[in-house]
Formats: sequence, structure tokens, C-alpha cells
Amino acid sequence: MRRVLHILLLLMPLGFLLMIPASYRTYTSVGLDSQRVDGDAWVHAYLRLRWPGDGSFFVGVERQRVPPQPRGPQRLDLAARFFQTGAARPHPARRSAFCVLRVPWDDGATGALWVGMPSVVPFLLSALPAALWLRRARPTRADARSENP
Repeated sequence: MRRVLHILLLLMPLGFLLMIPASYRTYTSVGLDSQRVDGDAWVHAYLRLRWPGDGSFFVGVERQRVPPQPRGPQRLDLAARFFQTGAARPHPARRSAFCVLRVPWDDGATGALWVGMPSVVPFLLSALPAALWLRRARPTRADARSENP
């Protein structure tokens, strides 16, 4: 299990690095969806990582009440759209390089929280722990000298 976590720790910055150039030309959204019944309506909730195509990155959670659908509610659903070309879809919260949009959770069923930043920031934030782990895992010169007398 620990080895899997180390591999993920190294792959995450690589994924964010590859998304930097794509974030200026294509729309990508990855996340989880959840639906539940709440009286006469459904509550649709989702968590998203979103690159809207304008060089920014957003992470957010949103809940909204929706009318019941013909099919039953899905407790958990993976959702993704990868590298859609065309016009950029700027996020409504985007007002500057770093921004936070918070819609109040008024009745406990609707609301949103989005945090936006330049697309290079997730790479930098995920590369730091990976670099620290690699530095700690690599033997130092002093260790090498002590093993070879």
C-alpha cells in the first residue's frame, strides 16, 4: 500500500504538469457526482477539478436541488470531460488570477465553493511533497562513504 502511495505521489505532479499547456487551449473537468432523494426533489452534489481553457484551474464543490429524474439516483458517479476544443469556458468565479467564489449553503441543500488559481499552482503544490520525499529517500554522499570503507 505504501508503494502505491509513493507512485501516486510521483504521478500527481506529472499529471498537473501535462495539464499546464492544455489548460490554455482545451476544457477539461474531472470529478465525482452524487445524487440523493430529498423529499420531492433530488440533491445533486459534485466535486470537480476544472481547467476551463483560459489558463486557470478551479477546484470546487457544489450542491443543488434538481427535479427527480426518470432513472434512480446514483450514489456515486465518476464524471469527466477531457480536452474539449472550441471556445474557452471561463468560470463564472474568475475575476483575477486567484479567486474564491462562495455561494451560501442557505437551506442545507444548495450552495457552492470554488477556488481558482493559475494552472501552474497545482503542479507546484503537488511537486513539493514529491521532491521532499525523493530527497529524503535518496542516500546522501556521507551514507555512501560509510558503506564503502
